[in-house]
Amino acid sequence: MSHTSQLIIETDNAEIIVKKLVNHWRHKMEITQQDNVSTIPFSETAHATLEFQATQLIATLHTEQAEDLDRLQNVVLVHLNRMAKQEFADNWQKVTA
Repeated sequence: MSHTSQLIIETDNAEIIVKKLVNHWRHKMEITQQDNVSTIPFSETAHATLEFQATQLIATLHTEQAEDLDRLQNVVLVHLNRMAKQEFADNWQKVTA
C-alpha cells in the first residue's frame, strides 16, 4: 500500500528554492528533473517530487512504509526552510487514492 502526503507552499521563489534543494541533494541521490518537476529518491520505497509554479511550491511524498511518512515530511520541510531562509508552515495533507 502506498502512502502519500502533499505540502503546498505559497511563494514567489518556488523555482529558486527547488533548484537550491536539488543542488544540495544532488551529491547524495540521483535526482531526475523534467520541466518544473524534480524527483528525489530517498530509498527504493520512498521518493518526493518538488514542483514549482509561478506562486507555489508543491512537495509530494510517496512511501510504501507508513512509518516513513512523518520522518520524510520533517526532512523535506526542514530542508525547504533552510534553502528559503524562512519558516514555512507544516501543513502536510494526506492524499488518498
